[in-house]
Amino acid sequence: MDALISPWLDAKGQAAFYRQIAQADQAYTDEIQGLYPHLDLPVLVTWGRNDSWIPVDRAHRLAELIPGAQLKLIDEAGHLVQLDQPVQLATTLHGWLTAQATMS
Repeated sequence: MDALISPWLDAKGQAAFYRQIAQADQAYTDEIQGLYPHLDLPVLVTWGRNDSWIPVDRAHRLAELIPGAQLKLIDEAGHLVQLDQPVQLATTLHGWLTAQATMS
């Protein structure tokens, strides 16, 4: 976690962080959201059940918009699932990818 935080600790890093947050605009997501129902490929949405940055209801909505999408909530994980629960995430992805390979 220190490696993720350290670039943002000094004054220059904090200014860059705030610029990055200010540029995060829902309009970018809204712009492509209408394309989700047209996706024709397997999709697995993984999400930290305890994500306080982007609420878990967004995961449900995303999975509902994509035909055939599967949703897997990762317990005891927040926004950085890969750091909070790397083994559970890797196991989930491996199982899903293996299942996709047998369907092809």
